[in-house]
Amino acid sequence: MLHPTVTSEESSGAAAQSESGVGSRWKSRLESRFAPVGFWALTVAALSVAVRLPGFIRDAFWQDEVASARIISESTPLGMFRHIARSEATPPFWYALGWLANALGLSPGGFRIVSVLAGALLGGLSVILARRVLPLWASVVAGLLVAFGWQFVMHGRELRAYELFALATVIFALLLLEQAAGGRGKEHELAFVVCVALGALTSYFFLLTLGAGLIWIWTEPAVRAARRRLTRLVAIGLIPLALWSPILVSQYLNQHFDWIGPFDLSRMLGTYWLIFFEHRPATPSLRELLPPLVLLAVIAGSIVLFRRSAAGRLIVLMALVPFVLESLTWMAGARIFDPRNLIGAGVFAAITLAALLTRLPRSLGYAAAVVAVSTVAATSIRAEATPSTPYDRTARLLVAEGWTQGDPIVLFGDFFSFRDPLAWYLPGRPDLKPAESSGKPGCRAVFAIVAAPRKQSAVLTREEAAVAGKAGPVLVLRLALKQIPTGAFWRRAHAMASESTSSTCARLLGDEQVASPRRLGRGGAG
Repeated sequence: MLHPTVTSEESSGAAAQSESGVGSRWKSRLESRFAPVGFWALTVAALSVAVRLPGFIRDAFWQDEVASARIISESTPLGMFRHIARSEATPPFWYALGWLANALGLSPGGFRIVSVLAGALLGGLSVILARRVLPLWASVVAGLLVAFGWQFVMHGRELRAYELFALATVIFALLLLEQAAGGRGKEHELAFVVCVALGALTSYFFLLTLGAGLIWIWTEPAVRAARRRLTRLVAIGLIPLALWSPILVSQYLNQHFDWIGPFDLSRMLGTYWLIFFEHRPATPSLRELLPPLVLLAVIAGSIVLFRRSAAGRLIVLMALVPFVLESLTWMAGARIFDPRNLIGAGVFAAITLAALLTRLPRSLGYAAAVVAVSTVAATSIRAEATPSTPYDRTARLLVAEGWTQGDPIVLFGDFFSFRDPLAWYLPGRPDLKPAESSGKPGCRAVFAIVAAPRKQSAVLTREEAAVAGKAGPVLVLRLALKQIPTGAFWRRAHAMASESTSSTCARLLGDEQVASPRRLGRGGAG
């Protein structure tokens, strides 16, 4: 049987009630065991919501979120599934849930609240899971690292499935421990099967967590009697993914994973650092030193937990197995490695880091915990306090300045970062494509968006700048021109236009031509 760790305080509390009746003893045990954990779990959950809500309320959709919004806005379920198969590298549960919510009247922007709620549950349940193997104070530390860790915060207010994926891994671990401890009620087995099914249909990388769980099932002596039953339940839970697997093969063959670059040792060693921090350190020496130290700390904490209990060994496997398998797969040439794909392992890594702190002298452990949580929280809060690019306000300002679907836009900024969000927020949601000047003055109007601060003053001093306004840090102008500019100043800008743009004004290009060095007047945006 598997049992939570019981502290000396809990034992003494139970002993004080030993002369009471059976009901009093159970009441005392429940209060002493769960009341403090429940309070701190709720506190961490509340902090998780607090740090995610500003971005949820303030931020416009960015590029990947627009892709999700388009899928869940499809008119039919069949259209939704076809869209996923055509454009995504993920399974369908998140989009199906969003599509249903959209059909019931919740906008794609409103559906981001699911990520916020998943983040709250993730923080709270991390405390509860950690309490199975750690003292209460260290369990709270683990929960706070999850509440404030950058990957968890960033994805905890997005229209993407990553926070829900991380939550599924924690629920799976808790249900697996319950099943291994003898929870054989049909309703508990059903919950376990549903968790496996929905986790696998939320992210393909949930399978790595599932693999870690299977390793534990077949290697942990305390689970020997339940091995076949648990394996059977896992197999049943994977039936929906098996039905979806032809689409998975199609997605991989269509290179929907190929945006990830070739193997990079430094990036691999810095994975756990990037789960908790937005960037690697700016100082070159610290940039090479600190991220691998976090990996070493996770390994050291894993050794502590591995020796402690069967539950500790499960947490260790779930922290390390996904990382090792993804790294080896990346080394072999499959481009699937990214910190956000390991967000599920990040929860368990936080518990191993907290476990390492318990090996220090108590006062030193407390001090180290304060420093670790404060540093992670400060960096994430600072990052969240920096407003993202206001694509929605930029689109509204374009319209206010007179933009219509027939007007080309010249952009000083990243083409792909701006193109989809602008298209989403502009009236009619036009299909914006790279463009070049046809050399003929057939434009009704030409507009410019200048995101690069160094370019803004230079643009404003030019005679082409007729009307200008700002959406946050982004400058929006209506140029006094009837054709896309092709002069030397505009060579590093990108032009974009919709299908409705006058054929005498602009020539539409393919996306592959954006990265080419050709200039606006001679074949594309550089």
